[in-house]
Amino acid sequence: MNLFAGICKNPQYADYYGLVISFDWPSYGEWDSSIYYSSTPHAFPPTNMSGTVRDNINGTVGAFGNLIKMLREIQSGSAVKINFICHSEGNYMMMLAMAELASPPFLNEVLLAAADINNGAFQQSGLLAYTGQGLPISNPSNRVTIYYSKNDDVLPSSEYSLKEYHNPTYPARLGLRGPYSYNIGALPANTWGVDCSNVISDSVIPKIPQVPLGTSSHSAYFYIPQVLMDWAATLTGTAEDGVANRVLNPAAEDQQAFIMEYQLPPAVRLAR
Repeated sequence: MNLFAGICKNPQYADYYGLVISFDWPSYGEWDSSIYYSSTPHAFPPTNMSGTVRDNINGTVGAFGNLIKMLREIQSGSAVKINFICHSEGNYMMMLAMAELASPPFLNEVLLAAADINNGAFQQSGLLAYTGQGLPISNPSNRVTIYYSKNDDVLPSSEYSLKEYHNPTYPARLGLRGPYSYNIGALPANTWGVDCSNVISDSVIPKIPQVPLGTSSHSAYFYIPQVLMDWAATLTGTAEDGVANRVLNPAAEDQQAFIMEYQLPPAVRLAR
């Protein structure tokens, strides 16, 4: 649930050596999180400051503001680029916190993986009701890339079992379904979707020796070399259509969506 996640777990594959800062908050284990997920009725932002996972996130917005202040000082008068990688509930942390900041810093690359937020969050404000909660992330960013998989094994429970805690109009999870619509003009011009279903799947994960035994597909993003190389290429400014093993999603009318094609690891290719 870290806001910053270390792709340097496998730096030999990612080839990204930027300073990694992890931001976390008071939370629960996986089982307790399903019990103390959020408070009802749904509200954005939450009304409570502690108690459930999302209440605790709301109570940590001030700490996030302190982190942003520190990053501003580092960035001020320098060429330092600030990148964010968010995973799962970390996407909610960033969405909530950025909405609270009056003047956030300019962000370079923002990677949203397996996001447990509503799938209408990045729809342009005014086009559809009850959308756009993620625009405070995309507005000050150079680029936002959304990584999702229909094979996620955690987000379906969030989507269906915890539906009463979510945006009632868009309860579907961004990390499971991707952006709600790819119609022209629906997404900010700097926001892209990458469907990782061909790679983040139960049929592929066991073939990747770098993935620890028992790792959920929800968390496997951090261990699969192909995903890490995509992230590293994105963080270092590679054009959207220049990242290896991506093809345009034919369902995307505005061409802001890609499909990540599975590329067999070298060792597996040689063994066949």
